[in-house]
Amino acid sequence: MPDYADAEFIEKNEEICLNCQYCQKPAMPDMTLPIWKKAPKKEANLKTVIFGGVFDPIHNGHTRTAALVYERIKPDFFYFVPSRTPPHKNPKRVTDAEHRYNMTKIAAESLGENFSVSRLELDAAGVSYTVETLEHFRQNGVELFFVIGADNIDQIASWRRGGEIGGLATMVIAGRGGYEIDRSKIPFPNFLIIEQDIELSSTFVRECENKQDYVCDGVYKYITENNLYPPKVKNLEERVRETLDDKRWRHTLLVCDAARSLARHYGVNEDDAYTAALLHDYAKGFSLKEMLNICAEYDIIPDEVQRESAALLHGVVAEAVSYYEFHVTNSEILNAIRYHTTLCANPEPLTKVVFLADCIEDSRVYAGADEIRQAAYSDIDGACVMALDGTLKRLTKLNRPVHPDTIHAKNFLLGDIL
Repeated sequence: MPDYADAEFIEKNEEICLNCQYCQKPAMPDMTLPIWKKAPKKEANLKTVIFGGVFDPIHNGHTRTAALVYERIKPDFFYFVPSRTPPHKNPKRVTDAEHRYNMTKIAAESLGENFSVSRLELDAAGVSYTVETLEHFRQNGVELFFVIGADNIDQIASWRRGGEIGGLATMVIAGRGGYEIDRSKIPFPNFLIIEQDIELSSTFVRECENKQDYVCDGVYKYITENNLYPPKVKNLEERVRETLDDKRWRHTLLVCDAARSLARHYGVNEDDAYTAALLHDYAKGFSLKEMLNICAEYDIIPDEVQRESAALLHGVVAEAVSYYEFHVTNSEILNAIRYHTTLCANPEPLTKVVFLADCIEDSRVYAGADEIRQAAYSDIDGACVMALDGTLKRLTKLNRPVHPDTIHAKNFLLGDIL
């Protein structure tokens, strides 16, 4: 096979795998890009836009952003790059990669022939990392542009080799409703801003009933034909009530009230707080054996501490049932359900709200409860630490194991407080 970096070979061949031109070496099966086009001359300074994401599903916000970026940059190539196993997502909550690829391809085709979809991350083994994708596309001197939402600017530093990403491409920052872009705080050497106020999210699209209003016709048809994103089960209250005894049901309703109150106070979505609080103890009445059976059914592997404790495992099981049976796909709600007993490192605001609501609902009577209630509305992190301290003292006194998530949560919050 000839060297694809050889200019004479390129000029004599009408079509060539773009990946090979970028790589300057023969294509590998798991790295080949999905389109073939006439190869430009080697010395051309190609403008290439990379728009990565989970695309679960790809929606009108994504396609509108892509169109605006294309109009601004006028690149030679524009690639949507769906991720296979994104490091920030629970892979069990992400729709099958082939479905996401197919929907992204349909959406790209709806935009026109200038837009393509790369399988680079989908066909790679393991977790997808942005820095490695950019390094791949940047070969052979292309001028690379990477699209990122304004809401992700502050998160890049925590990504794998995040400090290198800004040096690999011009960062194309797409505005998003509710996020103000402060140019003075943008940490990238080269960037441009696409002004827009799109507030649409894939989570919203998955959970709404009128999906046809938020995705292109082809994607909506694909979703319907493949029965993707079924609506959340209605009458969740009835389903939960049927599972819980009277005492646990009263507790659940009180947690719902406390969660809504805290959410209102801290600007967290009240409906999400109610849903998470409603479902947090769904599995509380199950035996440990029943919980382990449910874990096995959904390929969940509890850790050693959870396997021996229904008190710890019930949150994990409630999260699984909420996702697989009740079709709750909002990751913040699912995390709040899972960690309502232990909390976790770097907890989301909703997780803190539900954790505290479970601790301070009106029927809770224990030493320190009133102090935590008072602190909950003035210092949510401090109140969480107070509650965690109580848990640690109680478990130590009873000579019971402490779950690592509880330790990590306390250490993280103390770091934030200090």
